[in-house]
Amino acid sequence: MRIVGRLLGAAIAAAIALGGGTASAERRLPLELLLAVDVSASVDAEEFELQKQGIVQAFAEESIMQSILSQGGIAVAVMFWSGATAPRPLVVGWSVLSDGGGIESFIAAVARLERPSGFPSSTAIGNAIESAVRAVLDNGIEGGRRVIDIASDGKVNDGRPVTRARDLAASRGITVNGLAVLGEEPDLEDYFRANVVTPDGFVKTAASYRDFIESMEAKLRLEIAGLAGGQAAGPSVP
Repeated sequence: MRIVGRLLGAAIAAAIALGGGTASAERRLPLELLLAVDVSASVDAEEFELQKQGIVQAFAEESIMQSILSQGGIAVAVMFWSGATAPRPLVVGWSVLSDGGGIESFIAAVARLERPSGFPSSTAIGNAIESAVRAVLDNGIEGGRRVIDIASDGKVNDGRPVTRARDLAASRGITVNGLAVLGEEPDLEDYFRANVVTPDGFVKTAASYRDFIESMEAKLRLEIAGLAGGQAAGPSVP
């Protein structure tokens, strides 16, 4: 966590230097991004920390912060999920990152997150996507592009059919991207492409949770930094 602490401090300083003031969620933003984090029992404490560090360090990356601010800001939220019977709370509510204060607050909120206990070990990606769709549609923010990110190390073994949830997202104009942590399921990338991501979405992979930080940063660069150049991420990312 010393690395996270250094990056967090640097990110806060850079964000304050890049902008200031309070953002308003009433104007149109180029991106609404919901990060859905797997907290099932199969994800141990170290793996949870690596997921969290991946988000913190990605938003601490100077080029990503520059891209966020140069396009007038984005809206971001974080949701926990696991099995079908588990709650799916927004553990970091919708945050408009359009100035230094907004970026600082979001990074600090993610850094404070703690792994919850008692979540089932099953994997209900379909339920997670459906909850994420509702969270996006009900957030009161007008976004140019709406994206749900699902990170998982397993295939669906519980809950609603994931393809139905994916199609629901697509029908509402919401993109679903995936971060597949291969680990014990080396074919998970193909599974995500076929079942989880929408036709306009993409899949990034991590060989294990130890590669999650680099993969998360690369994915967010496509979703955030890519927008600054006027280009959306393509449907497939090796």
